[in-house]
Amino acid sequence: MIKQRNITLIVVHCTASPCTSNLTPEALDSMHKRQGFAECGYHYYITKDGTIHHMRDITHIGAHAKGYNTPSIGVAYEGGLDASGRAADTRTDSQKPFSASCCSPTTEQRFAVTATSRPTSTTTVP
Repeated sequence: MIKQRNITLIVVHCTASPCTSNLTPEALDSMHKRQGFAECGYHYYITKDGTIHHMRDITHIGAHAKGYNTPSIGVAYEGGLDASGRAADTRTDSQKPFSASCCSPTTEQRFAVTATSRPTSTTTVP
């Protein structure tokens, strides 16, 4: 029998990494493990080239949004800081299609889509 969770949220994060450098899926996983997690806290990771990397089995509760982990899937995109280290929407053209499909009317009917750049705060995406 496959273990199932009642997923009601998709929480979209940035990695708060500079747009001028690369953060591999392996480096992201290592960062989370150094913080004491057994594996990456996000379920999916979207690198600048638009590749979607599976990071954590969706049957496992994530470690990405305190208070919202149990009913959610965590997705992070590479970036979030401009070349000066300031918070910015640094999504590439290759990353944006996923964000658009994540927030499509069909998705919104099934999930409450939220976005956050900090793991302790969520905001509903209009």
